[in-house]
Amino acid sequence: MINSKRLTVNQIQFIAWVASAICALILCVSVVVGISVSRHNSNIENTLARFEEKSSQAFRRIEAELAVNNATAVPALADMFESELSIERIQIIDKWPASCGEQSICSISSSNSANRYARVETRYGNYILSASIATPSLWSDLELGSLWWIVLAILALSLAGVLIQRSITKKYIVDPISRLVENTTSAEAVPSHYPQEIEQLATELSKSLDARDKVIFGQLASGVIHDLRTQIQSMISAVSLVEEVDAKSPKRKQRLDHLYQAAHRNLPRMLKVIESTLDGSREISIHPSESDIRETLLNSVRSCESLAKDRKVKIELEANEALRVPHDGTQVERVFSNLLKNAIEAFDADENTQSLRTVRLTTRSIADSVEIDIEDSGPGVALSPRELFKLSKTTKPNGYGLGLMISKRIIEAHKGSIESGRSDDLKGAKFTVRIPFEAQP
Repeated sequence: MINSKRLTVNQIQFIAWVASAICALILCVSVVVGISVSRHNSNIENTLARFEEKSSQAFRRIEAELAVNNATAVPALADMFESELSIERIQIIDKWPASCGEQSICSISSSNSANRYARVETRYGNYILSASIATPSLWSDLELGSLWWIVLAILALSLAGVLIQRSITKKYIVDPISRLVENTTSAEAVPSHYPQEIEQLATELSKSLDARDKVIFGQLASGVIHDLRTQIQSMISAVSLVEEVDAKSPKRKQRLDHLYQAAHRNLPRMLKVIESTLDGSREISIHPSESDIRETLLNSVRSCESLAKDRKVKIELEANEALRVPHDGTQVERVFSNLLKNAIEAFDADENTQSLRTVRLTTRSIADSVEIDIEDSGPGVALSPRELFKLSKTTKPNGYGLGLMISKRIIEAHKGSIESGRSDDLKGAKFTVRIPFEAQP
């Protein structure tokens, strides 16, 4: 199933272009503001220099008028200088600014204005002259017109880039990828206008699919052989028992009957295993029906009795309560037969020991499912539970790791689970199989 929360290629492209546009806008705004600040500082310096020169000229003229006691002419001169020298205000004030200290001429600047003060001493009295001028603001020096044109150009280029790239991406990436599987599973050649990377990817994907098909075919064939060998082995053991006695021995009829029972029980199962594999599906196919799980377990135990006898292993089945659960008897029997066979084969056949060799099957009912424990007194499993159910992971010298992998897939097809661990009672390996009571399709 496709995750709807994943971003599409168009969304990723749009985000990339928006991020690029934002970065470009930030860079351009930073450059424009930097240039404007530099220009603003230069304008401030020029304005203050001109103001100092003009205010000094005005102060000298006014001082000359005051020297001849012509104070009445000061307002007229102030008005004239304000107009000629572009000084906002020239006047005589009563108090010397405290920040100017003992200076005779003082300059004070703020963010939006500049002021100059001068002390004038004459024989007719002492006067304090003040001149003020407005300084240019940073906002007035900003290149807003250029900034807006830059913003519009970036937005237009970004929109055009998104549309052009979306068209190119659809033609050379999205469409080729959408047809990639079709091209790799057919004899159709990759179109010439596709990029080289797409052609290379199609070639590699085709090789990968071919290799996967070979692996899957090998797994299916090996899986069938693995399951059939378990069934055949019990019949071979029965044949061996018949061959051990003389043709005229009374035991021969009994052992022939045992051979017949083994063939009667195992041959239909072998046919079902083959048919389930040849149905053309790579998934495990199950056909559950409600029946007592104990019967399935008993069938598995019977199929492994001869092997257990050869290895001197005792199989204990603790299933006193009838537990009817929907399951595919043939497939689930494969699971328990594999688990039993693994447990029995974990004991060394050539080891001469007096210790008790035990494999125990225990059933119990929990809230919504039935649990079956298969535990043994063997050496346990060295592999971690995560690695144990993978193909080619096995503890047997000649094993392929198919049995547990197939068993896990069968139980999961029943919406159940299979877990491995260590037996607290028997100190060997332990597998717990859970199958829910509700029937699964």
